[in-house]
Amino acid sequence: EQPSYEGGTAFMHGIVGRGLGRFYEATGEKRAMHMCLGIGEWLTTEPMGPPAKFWYKQAPSCKTGYGATSQCITALSYPYRYTGVEWFGGLSDELLAMTGPSSRSAAWVYTTLGHLAPRRTPLAIELPGLRPVLAPGEPWEGPVTLRNTTADTITARLSAAAPDGVRARFEPAEVAIEPGAEAQVMLEVAAQEGVALGTAEITLEFASVDRTQRRPLTAHVLSDLVDVEADLVAAELTGPFAITRADGDAWISVPREVRFNPDPWEATDDAGAITWTVEVPEADTYTLLAWCWWEDEKGNSLWVSIDGSEPEVFGNIGDLQHWQWIMGPTRRLEAGEHTVIFLSREDGARISRIRLTNAILGQ
Repeated sequence: EQPSYEGGTAFMHGIVGRGLGRFYEATGEKRAMHMCLGIGEWLTTEPMGPPAKFWYKQAPSCKTGYGATSQCITALSYPYRYTGVEWFGGLSDELLAMTGPSSRSAAWVYTTLGHLAPRRTPLAIELPGLRPVLAPGEPWEGPVTLRNTTADTITARLSAAAPDGVRARFEPAEVAIEPGAEAQVMLEVAAQEGVALGTAEITLEFASVDRTQRRPLTAHVLSDLVDVEADLVAAELTGPFAITRADGDAWISVPREVRFNPDPWEATDDAGAITWTVEVPEADTYTLLAWCWWEDEKGNSLWVSIDGSEPEVFGNIGDLQHWQWIMGPTRRLEAGEHTVIFLSREDGARISRIRLTNAILGQ
């Protein structure tokens, strides 16, 4: 066959997964259900890049990018229906939001909506887009959006269960929401001194009406590992980068009055640089993190280079308007001095310090 027919095809797996789910529900044949689960696992591992986006075909000439296809929706929501695993439920919701019903998918989107009803009723819950990264003494905050999907006013009571040494709480912990309306609460997660978990598995609980909806959240804990930190005092600035001090905070950014850019700067535009020189005490694999504030969708990214590597995009995510640790590239570094350079990409993005950690951090 032609090279384009080699290997698996994401949208065809979606079609077959949907057929297997329907076959199982019509016949009770458990082998069909097991095959449907296998397709869900394949879709969400091998061909998936960004969450709920897949390459078109497995052939090398067809793996040039990722896209959202409505053909895969039920192949994700049937596994959620059968297992209740949030991995499948969350990805089904994300794919549904990116595609929605069309002249073709309207034939099966209603099936997915039925599958997702337990995680959408009475509350549709949107968690922060990034995993919390915790350093002792620096609580992490992220917005949680709740939408009332019922026809009545409901009260949501929020709580969290976290392992020893980690605290998670909502502010406020109780909120009334009108029919069809949204409410936003802040989730705060903090680690105590001396905690060395690497990762912490947290369970968030949302009680409303007569049921409790649960969502898992994984936090990265940096304490008791090799960490090298440098603040803005140690940074060398060029171009329009400047230090701003306000309300007890201080940060480096390209001020908005320089240029409210309609498009990002390229790494080759020489639009300013922040250079940190840090010394790593021992050879290991390190992940770069930076303490950042993203102003808005036009001020939420920088370019970054480590030891002269090709600059790559840092940030460019939608979790906005609060300070947070943002994860960057992971590199094998030898003991000694290393250079971290941030370049302008979008004016308004703020950064105050960096750290290199040998903690094992998943994205």
